[in-house]
Amino acid sequence: MGRAGFCVNHPERPAERSCVQCHKALCNDCVLLDEGDTFCSRKCLSRYRTFHRAYVAEHARTPLVTTLIRMGIGVLILLILWVLIYITGGVLHVPVLKAISEFLGGKPFFLR
Repeated sequence: MGRAGFCVNHPERPAERSCVQCHKALCNDCVLLDEGDTFCSRKCLSRYRTFHRAYVAEHARTPLVTTLIRMGIGVLILLILWVLIYITGGVLHVPVLKAISEFLGGKPFFLR
């Protein structure tokens, strides 16, 4: 490990950039540029590209689709809970559930 602010390969030269994969400090002579990204070696370049491809493939669905799916699941869970509280509060006569059931919409239709 070199001194802070200096190239890891040339300790007498100030660091101008750092590797996007391993974050080593580099002088301009040690920089390997690829598509605008800075790397210290082909090994770091390969690791970064492999990770980047895997990350993009995993997150290929649009955020809107993912959000809508999660919202739909959440609404479905809430609906199921509401039905369970509604039915058990009126049928089983459990005081707490009955109070919640009445708060949510009164007596169940089959007990009116």
